[in-house]
Amino acid sequence: AMSQASCPCTVFGPSVLTLMGKALGYSAGEVDLMSEPLLGVPNTVANQSFCNVMLMSKDYSMLNHNFSVYFASNQQVYLIQTFVEHSVRISRPMAKDDFLKLWGQLWSDSWRVAYEGLFGVAPSTLGGPVIQNAGDADHTPFSEQHITVLTGPKPNAEQ
Repeated sequence: AMSQASCPCTVFGPSVLTLMGKALGYSAGEVDLMSEPLLGVPNTVANQSFCNVMLMSKDYSMLNHNFSVYFASNQQVYLIQTFVEHSVRISRPMAKDDFLKLWGQLWSDSWRVAYEGLFGVAPSTLGGPVIQNAGDADHTPFSEQHITVLTGPKPNAEQ
């Protein structure tokens, strides 16, 4: 299914996270407290984990993106997203290794290719000439990301 261009990722992503947390026995407040800052890719994410990521650029807010990832197995992930002013595939299956490689490249000089490869939106379509200068050959424009990882049901939660 394709997303509606009017649905911002900053509304959709946290809503999906809240629903997943609730399904696993967490309250919305507990899920909110689980967010941690991390630059780059986590060292490990267990199979059947659900992650929500808020990717941010200090200087180019049009690059900010909230997305979720379900790590289904050692081989497969599902990227879950919407993108304001763009219609994108809501749930995109990807090979886990390809996803992790692209996610890591967001923090390198290959960030433009990685951004489009992950999210299906070319950075050049987001901000006209200003975005062309974002992230020179030596660095990425991203300044922070916050990750929430839900791995299985809450301990001692009634299902």
